[in-house]
Amino acid sequence: MTLQSSVLHLGATAPDAASSWYVSAFNLGIGGGALAGGLLSTFPVGMLPWMALIPVVPAFVFAWTTRPAFPHPQSR
Repeated sequence: MTLQSSVLHLGATAPDAASSWYVSAFNLGIGGGALAGGLLSTFPVGMLPWMALIPVVPAFVFAWTTRPAFPHPQSR
C-alpha cells in the first residue's frame, strides 16, 4: 500500500498511467522471478544464496540511490 500511494503521489498529474506502470512493474517482477527460478533449478541448491545476490545487489543500489524521491514525513 505504501508503494502504491508513493507512485500515485509522484504521478499526481496522471494517476491512471502511474497505476498502470506500477501494476506492470509488479507483473514483470513476477514473470522475471518465475523465469529466474526456472533457470536456477538447473544449478545445485548450494549455489542458491550466491545466485540470489545477482538481483539483490542491484536492487539495493537502486533503492539506496532513489531514496530522495521518497522523503520520509517529519515526526511530530
